[in-house]
Amino acid sequence: MPNGVTGGWDLPKQGSCPADLTKDTRPECLALRQNVVQASCTGGSTSSPWLTWTTSGVCNDTVNATQGACEAQPDRLWNSATSTCAVVMKDDDRNNVTCALHAGTWTTAGTCIGTWVMPARTDAAYGASGLLTANGAGDQCLRCHNSITQYNGPLVRDVEDTMYMGHRNMARKVVAGEAWGGPPMECDNPLYLTEDACEENGAHWYPVDPYPSTDTGYLFDWVNGTVNVSGIDRTLYWIYGDWLGPLPRAVYAADPVASAAAQAG
Repeated sequence: MPNGVTGGWDLPKQGSCPADLTKDTRPECLALRQNVVQASCTGGSTSSPWLTWTTSGVCNDTVNATQGACEAQPDRLWNSATSTCAVVMKDDDRNNVTCALHAGTWTTAGTCIGTWVMPARTDAAYGASGLLTANGAGDQCLRCHNSITQYNGPLVRDVEDTMYMGHRNMARKVVAGEAWGGPPMECDNPLYLTEDACEENGAHWYPVDPYPSTDTGYLFDWVNGTVNVSGIDRTLYWIYGDWLGPLPRAVYAADPVASAAAQAG
């Protein structure tokens, strides 16, 4: 449901970073560089000390190698125990390409990092019956797929905005001249970078690339509010879609020619 304070969506109970509870997002938790040997870097998401030994790759800033230099740069976390300047990659994809774009060095040397821990499926916050599965598809999806705690490495998976876009089994009424689409979304006033700020200042939050068609290939005409079905433009009433589906389905008017023939017969 909508959150009355933030104006966004009320999210299910989120995870946390037990290795450092001051880290409110998963990117920050994974940016921890612990001075712990592999044998003691244990626990993962199941037990203390809630650490993970990784060789799959981390992003570090090897140029700004002092605390002052590190903290003077954006998107950095200084780890005093290992004298390491980690590149957090918050609000971005977390991979070797983004690391290079952030002037970082991608290293696969063994590193002890923090672990983001999700609540148990039986947590009281999820109701008396708990979750259907530990991480099952369709089961409290916004526990992970949101831009607040940023669980996912690919940024495109932070998708609470799809609640506005005809996804998550939600229908959206079509009005001629107004396009549906996304993500990504942006404000028609470039001064505002978030949906709340955009709309609070009288601007409009809209999809950068409106949906071109239905999931079966019928082309949309958002200006006129129609969809072309087998060469015939039909009035488009609604779009709807499944969770994270790339294109929506549509509810539209019947074929006027076929309808007229049926009535004549």
